[in-house]
Amino acid sequence: MRRKGDAARAEDARARRGGFNGMRKDDEIHGATGTSYDFGARLYDSRIMRWLSLDPLAVDYPDQSPYSFAGNNPIYLVDPNGKEIVPSSAFSSNLRASSVFNQLKGTSTFQSGLNQFDGPKPIVHLYLDVQAWERTRFAETAPRSLSPYPFSISITFKQQYLASATDISIAATFLHEMVHAKVFRKFEASGGSVDAKNFPGLQDYGTRHATASTGWQHEMMAVHYRGEIVQGLREMDANNGITDRSGTMSVGGVDVAYSTDQFYEALSWQGLYGTKAYEKLDASTKDLYRGIMRKEAGGGADEVAPYVLPSIEVKPE
Repeated sequence: MRRKGDAARAEDARARRGGFNGMRKDDEIHGATGTSYDFGARLYDSRIMRWLSLDPLAVDYPDQSPYSFAGNNPIYLVDPNGKEIVPSSAFSSNLRASSVFNQLKGTSTFQSGLNQFDGPKPIVHLYLDVQAWERTRFAETAPRSLSPYPFSISITFKQQYLASATDISIAATFLHEMVHAKVFRKFEASGGSVDAKNFPGLQDYGTRHATASTGWQHEMMAVHYRGEIVQGLREMDANNGITDRSGTMSVGGVDVAYSTDQFYEALSWQGLYGTKAYEKLDASTKDLYRGIMRKEAGGGADEVAPYVLPSIEVKPE
């Protein structure tokens, strides 16, 4: 039973703290309760659903009105401080996704990637999301032209995969998608296309593997970026006090022992099946690696499919 006075105290608390987006009320401007809210960087007028001042980061969003709230899309976007537009809580409310993200943020490898999307005037923002889909892919990275969020490159995780996979498998997927995000950022930095002068490595792979069924980014990643994925996994485990990932895997009905090094190596191939580098592995190694990946992913398969990038151009020499 509620005690006498509880309702009044609760009402007083609501009156003091405010409500919309959890922000404090500022009733001094219009002299009426709940007509404006203090977001920290600027004030929001709830009567007209607009800010009372320019967005401090308006230069980063040339396609948005500096007075609009959450990109005029408050169902999918929120604005926590009146400055940056960030995705809704689909990612942050997913305990698996947010937990692995926080674990990876403690590693120098992953943090160096995040730093490329941070700062007072980033070339482009990075936004994270979680969605349910039936496709086999564990996650997808979209360039700015295909991203659902303004002025951003987005990484979206498959909800069902997050529910079944281990933390280390999710971390491997995160590191894989971060490579894609960094590649897309290079395109943004060079005006949407690359050539032999600004990014010769990208131009080379984009030209030589333009028709690869796996996508030229995957062909490049399989050769040049798996070491980065292995290093990130090692750093996360070290931060968590995990030093041994060795074990036994049944391959063709035969128990095969694998080492910690093989464990990380196996996960670095996640999402890179079918690439030329992967196909050069001997059959027993591919069976072992695929078994480790399937086990850590909860039995799922992450098949490679080419990225469709209509707005990104690789110029020939």
